[in-house]
Amino acid sequence: MTQTPPTRSDRRQSSRTPVDFFVEERRGERTVLHPAINLSTTGLYLLAGDEHGAFDPSRELELEFTLPTGHVIDTRARIAYLDDRMGQLGLAVSFIDLADAHLAALSRFVEISSSARSRFG
Repeated sequence: MTQTPPTRSDRRQSSRTPVDFFVEERRGERTVLHPAINLSTTGLYLLAGDEHGAFDPSRELELEFTLPTGHVIDTRARIAYLDDRMGQLGLAVSFIDLADAHLAALSRFVEISSSARSRFG
C-alpha cells in the first residue's frame, strides 16, 4: 500500500506565530531583505524580497533577524518549499544548526506571542 506524502500542515512540528519584521539574507557581498510572515522554533515563512533572485532549494541561506525582544538571530537555513502568496513568491525555510541561545530566545518569543494571542484574540 502506498502512502501519500504529508501535506505542509502535517509536517509542522512546532507552533508558529505571526511576525512583522525583516530578515536579512546574505548573498556574498549583497544583502537582501525579506518580510517575515510567521516564525517558529524550527523556521520562518518569508516573502521574497528580491524578484530577481533565484531560489535554489539545495542552497543554504545565511539569515539574520532581530526578534521584537531585541535578540539577534544569526543562522543558516534551507528552503523547505516555495509557493505563491497572492502573486508574490513565498519561502518556507528551516533553520540549520540553530545555536542553543537562539533556540531558547525563539522558544520564549513564540510561547509568549502564542499565549498573548490566545488571551487577547
